[in-house]
Amino acid sequence: MKTSNVLHHLANNPFEEFTQQELASLTGADVSSISRSVDLLEKLGVITVGEQHPARITIDMDHLQRPDPVFMIPQSDFRKPVQAYLDALETRIRESEELDELVGAHSPRKRAEKMDSRGQASQRLARR
Repeated sequence: MKTSNVLHHLANNPFEEFTQQELASLTGADVSSISRSVDLLEKLGVITVGEQHPARITIDMDHLQRPDPVFMIPQSDFRKPVQAYLDALETRIRESEELDELVGAHSPRKRAEKMDSRGQASQRLARR
């Protein structure tokens, strides 16, 4: 087990916390290897290990340098809620039919089905 696998996973998921067991499952390593990696990374100061049991492990975001605008927020306590808001907004946009209609993203068939539900497209579908 390489310590870099743990660090890589934590860096790619900076707003999440993991237990040693979860990291073991995600990386395919045994818990004792994860424990040694976590000890080393904590001594280096690149991760934070919570006091609760089981301990929650997360990357210390002050050590990350990414082009992501969320990381440009100087107060690290605000990064997680801002990211959560952006994730929720992205989900709402992705699931929004109104946005699809606004930008014309519906296929002709979907538009016909939508119009059909209003009772207006049956004649148009018969012409095609």
